[in-house]
Amino acid sequence: MSDAPTPTPSPSGSPIRKVVLYLALLLMLAALGYDYKVARPAVDEAFEKVSNASLKANADADDFLSKQEISELIGKKASDEFPDGERLVEVYQWMGGLILKSHKLFIVYQKTGDDWMFSGISKAVYDKASVGSGKLETIEADESTAEEDAAYEAESEG
Repeated sequence: MSDAPTPTPSPSGSPIRKVVLYLALLLMLAALGYDYKVARPAVDEAFEKVSNASLKANADADDFLSKQEISELIGKKASDEFPDGERLVEVYQWMGGLILKSHKLFIVYQKTGDDWMFSGISKAVYDKASVGSGKLETIEADESTAEEDAAYEAESEG
């Protein structure tokens, strides 16, 4: 057996490995900063624009927001759309800091005549319950209700 000393590995590691790890860390921090400072505020801003425009449109009984108006308001075209029963859902996407995760804004429309009318909005995940069912319950009046109305009007007059 030889008494040659065995070399001990350097505790500091390879300088190339350190550079690669620091670059990866820097890239992840930049992606996180982009996600919180650019992508999320863009979705929040679009959400606020549509919500405020909806409030203004709802103040006038004859006005509503159409697909084209919302697209112009947001300043971009929808990246996807899909039907949900009698409704149509448009998806607006903003690239997040990480390539795998994007931020989404879901706009829901109801058919009104030949156009689509804005019906609801949701950030993050589209869920039917989060934007309402879109169904209105109709109650039909029978003859007894009409007779009761006539009796009530007769009592009110006399």
